[in-house]
Amino acid sequence: MKRYIAAGLAVFLISIIAFAPASLVARFIQPDAQLALLEPRGSVWNGTGLVVASGQQLGQINWTVDTLSLLTLAPRVHWQLEQPLLEIHLTTVGVNRVKFSVNGTADLELLKPLLHQYDLFIPGTINMTDITGIFTVEDETVDELDGTLNWSGGLVRYVLSGQFSESNLPELKAELSAPVKAEVTTHTSPTHLLEAELTNNGFVKIGITKMLTKMLNRPWPGSDPDHAVVLVVEEQLF
Repeated sequence: MKRYIAAGLAVFLISIIAFAPASLVARFIQPDAQLALLEPRGSVWNGTGLVVASGQQLGQINWTVDTLSLLTLAPRVHWQLEQPLLEIHLTTVGVNRVKFSVNGTADLELLKPLLHQYDLFIPGTINMTDITGIFTVEDETVDELDGTLNWSGGLVRYVLSGQFSESNLPELKAELSAPVKAEVTTHTSPTHLLEAELTNNGFVKIGITKMLTKMLNRPWPGSDPDHAVVLVVEEQLF
Protein backbone atom coordinates (compact mmCIF):
# COMPACT_ATOMS: atom_id res chain seq x y z
CA MET A 1 0.00 0.00 0.00
CA LYS A 2 2.78 2.44 0.94
CA ARG A 3 4.45 1.73 -2.41
CA TYR A 4 1.29 2.72 -4.31
CA ILE A 5 0.85 5.85 -2.19
CA ALA A 6 4.46 6.88 -2.86
CA ALA A 7 4.06 6.22 -6.58
CA GLY A 8 0.83 8.19 -6.69
CA LEU A 9 2.44 11.10 -4.82
CA ALA A 10 5.39 11.09 -7.24
CA VAL A 11 3.05 11.20 -10.25
CA PHE A 12 1.11 14.04 -8.62
CA LEU A 13 4.28 16.11 -7.99
CA ILE A 14 5.63 15.47 -11.47
CA SER A 15 2.30 16.58 -12.96
CA ILE A 16 2.40 19.81 -10.96
CA ILE A 17 5.94 20.56 -12.12
CA ALA A 18 5.28 19.61 -15.74
CA PHE A 19 2.22 21.84 -16.03
CA ALA A 20 3.43 24.72 -13.86
CA PRO A 21 2.04 27.89 -15.48
CA ALA A 22 4.23 30.40 -17.30
CA SER A 23 3.09 33.08 -14.85
CA LEU A 24 5.63 31.68 -12.38
CA VAL A 25 8.40 32.99 -14.64
CA ALA A 26 7.06 36.54 -14.31
CA ARG A 27 7.22 36.30 -10.52
CA PHE A 28 11.00 35.83 -10.61
CA ILE A 29 11.42 39.26 -12.19
CA GLN A 30 11.91 41.90 -9.51
CA PRO A 31 9.42 44.79 -9.71
CA ASP A 32 12.22 47.40 -9.52
CA ALA A 33 14.32 45.85 -12.29
CA GLN A 34 12.77 48.07 -15.02
CA LEU A 35 11.81 44.80 -16.72
CA ALA A 36 8.47 42.99 -16.78
CA LEU A 37 6.93 39.93 -18.40
CA LEU A 38 3.27 40.51 -19.26
CA GLU A 39 0.57 38.13 -20.49
CA PRO A 40 2.59 34.95 -19.82
CA ARG A 41 1.15 31.83 -21.46
CA GLY A 42 2.12 28.19 -21.62
CA SER A 43 4.28 26.59 -18.92
CA VAL A 44 7.57 27.31 -17.19
CA TRP A 45 9.16 24.81 -19.59
CA ASN A 46 7.72 26.13 -22.85
CA GLY A 47 6.04 29.50 -22.76
CA THR A 48 5.61 32.95 -24.20
CA GLY A 49 4.97 36.48 -22.99
CA LEU A 50 5.33 40.19 -23.71
CA VAL A 51 8.56 41.87 -22.56
CA VAL A 52 8.40 45.47 -21.33
CA ALA A 53 11.57 47.42 -20.41
CA SER A 54 11.38 50.87 -18.81
CA GLY A 55 7.79 51.17 -19.96
CA GLN A 56 8.55 50.32 -23.61
CA GLN A 57 7.32 47.13 -25.24
CA LEU A 58 10.26 45.18 -26.66
CA GLY A 59 8.23 42.39 -28.23
CA GLN A 60 7.05 38.83 -27.81
CA ILE A 61 9.43 36.41 -26.12
CA ASN A 62 9.34 32.62 -26.33
CA TRP A 63 11.33 30.30 -24.11
CA THR A 64 12.09 26.59 -24.00
CA VAL A 65 13.86 24.74 -21.20
CA ASP A 66 16.20 21.86 -22.03
CA THR A 67 14.77 19.38 -19.51
CA LEU A 68 17.82 17.11 -19.60
CA SER A 69 19.96 20.02 -18.37
CA LEU A 70 18.02 19.97 -15.10
CA LEU A 71 19.89 16.80 -14.18
CA THR A 72 23.11 18.85 -13.97
CA LEU A 73 21.43 21.54 -11.80
CA ALA A 74 22.38 24.06 -14.52
CA PRO A 75 19.20 24.56 -16.54
CA ARG A 76 19.68 25.58 -20.15
CA VAL A 77 16.99 27.90 -21.49
CA HIS A 78 16.58 29.08 -25.08
CA TRP A 79 14.94 32.49 -25.47
CA GLN A 80 13.74 34.18 -28.65
CA LEU A 81 12.56 37.78 -28.74
CA GLU A 82 10.93 39.03 -31.93
CA GLN A 83 9.28 42.16 -33.26
CA PRO A 84 9.59 44.05 -36.58
CA LEU A 85 12.59 46.08 -35.36
CA LEU A 86 14.30 43.55 -33.11
CA GLU A 87 15.25 39.88 -33.15
CA ILE A 88 17.33 38.31 -30.40
CA HIS A 89 18.32 34.68 -29.82
CA LEU A 90 19.55 34.13 -26.28
CA THR A 91 20.72 30.99 -24.46
CA THR A 92 21.23 30.99 -20.70
CA VAL A 93 22.81 28.27 -18.58
CA GLY A 94 22.77 28.22 -14.78
CA VAL A 95 20.90 29.86 -11.93
CA ASN A 96 23.19 32.03 -9.79
CA ARG A 97 26.09 32.59 -12.20
CA VAL A 98 24.34 32.53 -15.53
CA LYS A 99 26.33 31.92 -18.70
CA PHE A 100 24.74 33.53 -21.72
CA SER A 101 25.20 33.76 -25.47
CA VAL A 102 23.43 36.23 -27.76
CA ASN A 103 22.94 36.66 -31.49
CA GLY A 104 20.51 39.01 -33.17
CA THR A 105 19.67 42.15 -35.11
CA ALA A 106 18.31 45.52 -34.00
CA ASP A 107 16.98 48.31 -36.21
CA LEU A 108 18.04 51.65 -34.70
CA GLU A 109 14.55 52.97 -35.42
CA LEU A 110 13.84 51.24 -32.10
CA LEU A 111 16.00 53.83 -30.29
CA LYS A 112 14.54 56.83 -32.11
CA PRO A 113 12.63 58.19 -29.05
CA LEU A 114 15.79 57.98 -26.89
CA LEU A 115 18.13 59.47 -29.51
CA HIS A 116 15.66 62.27 -30.23
CA GLN A 117 16.19 63.55 -26.67
CA TYR A 118 19.81 64.22 -27.63
CA ASP A 119 19.04 65.65 -31.10
CA LEU A 120 20.51 62.58 -32.76
CA PHE A 121 19.36 60.62 -35.80
CA ILE A 122 21.29 57.39 -36.42
CA PRO A 123 20.03 55.08 -39.21
CA GLY A 124 20.84 51.48 -39.99
CA THR A 125 20.95 48.24 -38.08
CA ILE A 126 23.15 46.63 -35.44
CA ASN A 127 24.11 42.97 -35.69
CA MET A 128 24.96 41.13 -32.46
CA THR A 129 27.43 38.37 -33.22
CA ASP A 130 28.40 35.57 -30.80
CA ILE A 131 28.17 37.71 -27.67
CA THR A 132 28.97 35.61 -24.60
CA GLY A 133 29.39 36.32 -20.92
CA ILE A 134 28.54 35.51 -17.31
CA PHE A 135 25.90 37.35 -15.27
CA THR A 136 25.87 37.11 -11.46
CA VAL A 137 22.24 37.29 -10.37
CA GLU A 138 22.81 38.25 -6.73
CA ASP A 139 25.08 41.21 -7.54
CA GLU A 140 23.37 42.01 -10.86
CA THR A 141 26.80 42.32 -12.48
CA VAL A 142 28.38 41.09 -15.69
CA ASP A 143 31.62 39.32 -14.77
CA GLU A 144 32.66 38.26 -18.26
CA LEU A 145 31.70 39.70 -21.64
CA ASP A 146 32.99 39.08 -25.14
CA GLY A 147 31.65 39.57 -28.64
CA THR A 148 31.09 42.08 -31.41
CA LEU A 149 28.43 44.59 -32.43
CA ASN A 150 28.42 45.68 -36.07
CA TRP A 151 26.67 48.86 -37.24
CA SER A 152 25.75 49.12 -40.91
CA GLY A 153 26.77 52.79 -41.23
CA GLY A 154 24.88 55.65 -42.84
CA LEU A 155 24.06 59.36 -42.70
CA VAL A 156 24.13 60.58 -39.08
CA ARG A 157 22.30 63.82 -38.30
CA TYR A 158 22.79 65.78 -35.10
CA VAL A 159 22.57 69.21 -33.50
CA LEU A 160 25.74 70.60 -31.92
CA SER A 161 25.97 74.06 -30.34
CA GLY A 162 22.59 74.87 -31.85
CA GLN A 163 23.79 74.06 -35.36
CA PHE A 164 22.39 71.22 -37.47
CA SER A 165 25.06 68.94 -38.94
CA GLU A 166 25.28 65.63 -40.76
CA SER A 167 28.05 63.17 -41.56
CA ASN A 168 28.14 59.99 -43.60
CA LEU A 169 29.89 57.35 -41.48
CA PRO A 170 31.22 53.97 -42.65
CA GLU A 171 30.39 50.60 -41.10
CA LEU A 172 31.61 50.43 -37.51
CA LYS A 173 32.20 47.64 -35.05
CA ALA A 174 32.30 47.54 -31.26
CA GLU A 175 34.37 45.00 -29.36
CA LEU A 176 32.75 44.19 -26.01
CA SER A 177 34.45 43.46 -22.69
CA ALA A 178 33.49 43.17 -19.02
CA PRO A 179 31.83 44.56 -17.08
CA VAL A 180 29.90 46.30 -19.91
CA LYS A 181 32.37 48.16 -22.13
CA ALA A 182 32.67 48.77 -25.85
CA GLU A 183 35.53 50.05 -28.02
CA VAL A 184 34.39 51.25 -31.44
CA THR A 185 36.54 51.18 -34.57
CA THR A 186 35.97 50.97 -38.31
CA HIS A 187 36.29 47.64 -40.10
CA THR A 188 39.43 48.87 -41.87
CA SER A 189 41.31 50.66 -39.08
CA PRO A 190 42.12 49.69 -35.46
CA THR A 191 42.08 53.35 -34.35
CA HIS A 192 39.53 53.85 -31.58
CA LEU A 193 36.67 56.18 -32.43
CA LEU A 194 34.59 55.88 -29.30
CA GLU A 195 34.75 54.18 -25.91
CA ALA A 196 31.59 53.49 -23.93
CA GLU A 197 30.88 51.96 -20.52
CA LEU A 198 27.60 51.14 -18.78
CA THR A 199 27.89 51.37 -14.99
CA ASN A 200 25.90 49.39 -12.41
CA ASN A 201 24.04 52.52 -11.29
CA GLY A 202 22.55 53.09 -14.74
CA PHE A 203 24.98 55.67 -16.12
CA VAL A 204 26.63 55.46 -19.51
CA LYS A 205 30.04 57.07 -20.04
CA ILE A 206 31.05 57.84 -23.62
CA GLY A 207 34.56 58.92 -24.58
CA ILE A 208 34.92 60.49 -28.03
CA THR A 209 38.32 60.38 -29.71
CA LYS A 210 39.95 62.92 -31.96
CA MET A 211 39.56 60.62 -34.98
CA LEU A 212 35.79 60.54 -34.55
CA THR A 213 35.62 64.35 -34.43
CA LYS A 214 37.45 64.37 -37.79
CA MET A 215 34.96 61.94 -39.27
CA LEU A 216 32.14 64.16 -38.01
CA ASN A 217 33.79 67.15 -39.68
CA ARG A 218 34.45 68.67 -36.27
CA PRO A 219 38.28 68.75 -36.08
CA TRP A 220 39.61 68.99 -32.54
CA PRO A 221 42.38 71.56 -32.02
CA GLY A 222 45.72 70.42 -30.69
CA SER A 223 48.34 67.82 -31.47
CA ASP A 224 46.74 64.88 -29.65
CA PRO A 225 47.02 61.50 -31.43
CA ASP A 226 43.92 60.33 -33.29
CA HIS A 227 43.12 57.65 -30.68
CA ALA A 228 43.20 60.12 -27.76
CA VAL A 229 39.90 60.71 -25.94
CA VAL A 230 39.11 64.40 -26.24
CA LEU A 231 35.56 64.53 -24.87
CA VAL A 232 33.75 62.51 -22.19
CA VAL A 233 29.97 62.49 -21.88
CA GLU A 234 28.11 60.89 -18.94
CA GLU A 235 24.36 60.36 -18.95
CA GLN A 236 21.93 58.38 -16.79
CA LEU A 237 19.94 55.81 -18.75
CA PHE A 238 17.92 54.26 -15.91
